[in-house]
Amino acid sequence: MTPLSHGRRFAVDCTIYRAGMAGMGTYVLNLCEGLSRVARPGEVSLLVQRREAAAFAEFSPRLRIRTVPGSGVVQRLLWQNLVFPMMSGPYDAVCFPATFRPILFPKPTVVVVHDLQYLTFPEHWTPARLAYRRMLSGLTIRHASRLIAISPFTASEVLAHFGREARVVANPVIVGALADVTGQPESAGLDEPFFLVLGSLLPHKNIGALIEALRSWPTAETIPRFVFIGPFVPTELSAGLPEERVSFLGFVSRQVRDELLHRCAAVVIPSVFEGFGLPYAEAILAGKPVIASDILPARDLIGDDGHYIAAPYDAASIQATLQAVVRGPLRKPSQATIDAIRDRTDPATVGRQVLETLREAAERRAE
Repeated sequence: MTPLSHGRRFAVDCTIYRAGMAGMGTYVLNLCEGLSRVARPGEVSLLVQRREAAAFAEFSPRLRIRTVPGSGVVQRLLWQNLVFPMMSGPYDAVCFPATFRPILFPKPTVVVVHDLQYLTFPEHWTPARLAYRRMLSGLTIRHASRLIAISPFTASEVLAHFGREARVVANPVIVGALADVTGQPESAGLDEPFFLVLGSLLPHKNIGALIEALRSWPTAETIPRFVFIGPFVPTELSAGLPEERVSFLGFVSRQVRDELLHRCAAVVIPSVFEGFGLPYAEAILAGKPVIASDILPARDLIGDDGHYIAAPYDAASIQATLQAVVRGPLRKPSQATIDAIRDRTDPATVGRQVLETLREAAERRAE
């Protein structure tokens, strides 16, 4: 730490967070956990929506909690673009953790870029949303004082599309120990080995192809037990699937998620695009085999320890990979892989790197 950083104050805009939010919500809370471990008392303030303040209470008093009014996307954007710039005076730099910063902002900004999925799969977006995303992400990436990318893959995408370097800082990942999460009611009745499916209904998560692979499972073979967690509507997905073999638990708490991670036989992630791959890291930290589409972010985290789906859009390829896993042997992550992911995603390590980047942004302006 340089002398210039002493006494500086920083803010993290956490207004993107809402209860029940999966990927981004997990990222924000885990980042705050990391910052709470390394920041000096009062050095970092968290700006949160008033109705979500309870989720951040555990980080006080190490981090200051400042609530802001409003709820919903429109109110949040109005506050970020019109109110926040005028009240940013106390802060020497601000972190925006969701690939967004206000169009006009008077203080140095550090923006976390998670992915540029809209450029890879523009067909998944409506014309209006795609135009909005192109404009907003472009302005954000070009005008941020510092950029953080959550993976080497995302950093390479930012450089290729925008010509800017980004510091690679991994997602902070927390998986509770089995002894701390055992006995969650949602896991009752899951006594036999099961595959845990993590994902969502977004097209690039590729859940439809997995469902088709299960529907076409050979009748002569017993389908393995599958448990889906996430925003799945059972009535839309369960048709043609044996109810006793495939379960949809919907959104679950972090404690339930962690217990299921520890108790499952393997984790299935058929996604064809990830910025970082939080589910991969969670599975690895739980010591579980991972069945994943053969994409760069998966290879980056899992290496040679994964079971890879060669043609993830093809239900037959998914089915063949699952059948090979059922026949065994299961390929668990090596201790070296687990240790590498733990070191890379440790919340305190991530918090320290983000704080260093905030200090660099503030100090460059002060020069």
